[in-house]
Amino acid sequence: MQKLYCCENPLTARHLKNILENNGISCLIRNESLHATAGEVPPILAWPEIWVNDSAQFEKAELLINEATRERNSSTEEWRCNNCNEVNERQFAICWKCSEMRNEY
Repeated sequence: MQKLYCCENPLTARHLKNILENNGISCLIRNESLHATAGEVPPILAWPEIWVNDSAQFEKAELLINEATRERNSSTEEWRCNNCNEVNERQFAICWKCSEMRNEY
């Protein structure tokens, strides 16, 4: 078992755990309920931690977490529809012109 990620928000930890499990990586969240002790212990010690059960899957899990937590500049990134070739703004998951779903969704 190997510690992969630590974050402030239990909801974020649960979301990332779901991403890993949907990709076949067995993991668990430690400290999920400790956020209530913040103030009595240093906050970072109470943050949820994601642990990968199989160390052989750690590298794949790390790549998935990095992709999921990578910040994107939504104001400048655009995408081109594979169906009609129309350029759409980043925040849209469906092409405004032909209603085709964005390729990465």
